[in-house]
Amino acid sequence: MCLFIAFAVLDQPETFQALLDMLSAFYGINMTGDGVTDLGKKVLKMERDFTRPRASPRSTTGCRATSRPKSSRPQCRLRGQG
Repeated sequence: MCLFIAFAVLDQPETFQALLDMLSAFYGINMTGDGVTDLGKKVLKMERDFTRPRASPRSTTGCRATSRPKSSRPQCRLRGQG
């Protein structure tokens, strides 16, 4: 919804308040401008984290998957290092 409402909000500031009212009514909470902005940032971060590529055995970053526990980091080396 962010992309589709952005132009309307930029053209008519009262549209932003209408969006806040709609979200507040739908979820039964009082949304503020800052709250909606923070929520949008959180959603975008979750989307990026979800779609971020994971290291594979033949990764171009120089990282290789290991059979170590999840708590340890993958073994990485900088390009050009042996």
